[in-house]
Amino acid sequence: MAAAGRFENKPGSDGIVAIQAFLGADDDHVLMFGPLPYALACARFIPERLKGCAVVSGLPPLTVKGEKLDPSHYLMAEELLMARLAKTVPFAARAIFRYVLWQLHKDPANAMKQVKGVTAGDIELLKHQEMKRAFRQIIAEGSRGGVRGSVESLALEMRDWGFSLQDITSHVSIWHGEADYMVFPAAAKYMASKLPNHALHMIPGSGHLRLISGHAEEVLRELLAPIVVDCR
Repeated sequence: MAAAGRFENKPGSDGIVAIQAFLGADDDHVLMFGPLPYALACARFIPERLKGCAVVSGLPPLTVKGEKLDPSHYLMAEELLMARLAKTVPFAARAIFRYVLWQLHKDPANAMKQVKGVTAGDIELLKHQEMKRAFRQIIAEGSRGGVRGSVESLALEMRDWGFSLQDITSHVSIWHGEADYMVFPAAAKYMASKLPNHALHMIPGSGHLRLISGHAEEVLRELLAPIVVDCR
């Protein structure tokens, strides 16, 4: 199953307690999350509970002890600014985030046109009525309880995750668009260079949104493969 829960503001072992409580004690699960570190934290601290782990258009840690990383190599400038504001001036970040959500909800395709480097495929995707409706539903649901949690998650992007990618022994599938303009392809390649057990899928011509809409079946098929084998 795909699962999500409420987490403490750190992806290390303390924050995993809430995930374990959400999932229950007895079943194995497949976890699939987006850019934040929770799925990888599960793979690090509760690998015995997982059947699969995937990172789709995902962001690597931007602060790693002993490494000098340049976050601008991995993340678009606008979100990098938001992440820094979320960490240092959260009330300002919340105000900006509300405005961005309003713009995206009002006209998703037009709002995305303002993003530097956005692909034509992503714009066309958001012009389809079904996708536009789904995109608006995601925005509405994600902000239904306010934007504080989302902004706190942005602040996490600038903090050390509290664990090393090299310590993850579970298999991780990495999926990333070669034309991703939000989280740059270098992000996926960095994670692949650190994870000891992984499969890296770089999708030619794919931007940030088109990747999951066009390859969701492939992502799920790879995640579910171990479960299928166990059931035979």
